[in-house]
Amino acid sequence: IKYIAHISDLDFGYIHRTIRFLKRIDTILTTDEEYDIQKKYIGRYFSGTNLPVPESIYYSIEDILGSELIKKNVSGNKILVGNSASISGNHNYAFYYLSKININKRQIIVPLSYGNNNKYINHILNKGKNLFGTNFIPIMRFLPLNEYNDLLLECSVCVFANWRQEAVGNIVVALYLGAKVFLSKRSPLLLHYRNLGIFVYELENIDQDQLDTPLTEIEKSHNRNIIYKIFCRDNIIYNIIKVWN
Repeated sequence: IKYIAHISDLDFGYIHRTIRFLKRIDTILTTDEEYDIQKKYIGRYFSGTNLPVPESIYYSIEDILGSELIKKNVSGNKILVGNSASISGNHNYAFYYLSKININKRQIIVPLSYGNNNKYINHILNKGKNLFGTNFIPIMRFLPLNEYNDLLLECSVCVFANWRQEAVGNIVVALYLGAKVFLSKRSPLLLHYRNLGIFVYELENIDQDQLDTPLTEIEKSHNRNIIYKIFCRDNIIYNIIKVWN
């Protein structure tokens, strides 16, 4: 817990507005794993029902990657940490576990362009530089989607320390391209992807062997097939019609 950035000056007006909003909701569309968490924390405010997501209604893999990148696989050895400057990205938490093992001069890529919390961004910049020196590579500007996807191709390890359902697009792309993905055991996505049969790893158990050993070609192909089946355009359209028809 102590490696999570401290959050102060809560906007209690925002909290009360959120509670009033929750009381007006009739149905939540979410995964079963996420709904269990929502029920635990907001169940007393929400009296509606859960409508499980039929696999996925997210962006399709074709739209995210494009016709060229969809044929490629990761080939670099960089480490991606997080996807934005969101406090819930828990960068300190990820840095703590990575600092306990030898990254072997591998670059740590940290996207910080998405989000406007300058205090948090400066904190992460200082922490990353102190722990990893010149191997710490923050991304401070927005990149065109094709450039960002090319960057993901260089990252054979992707670490997402979020404790809530977040960074789904980045996780899906990383899994499709063959990266080894580490999620926090506190994230509902870890259980969700494992329930789908995907090879995904627990951040809190990361060790030197797990970091240095890439997925096998069979494991990469296995993950890609599952991701494509769920996130292909035809399936996304089918699920949208299924929910709102």
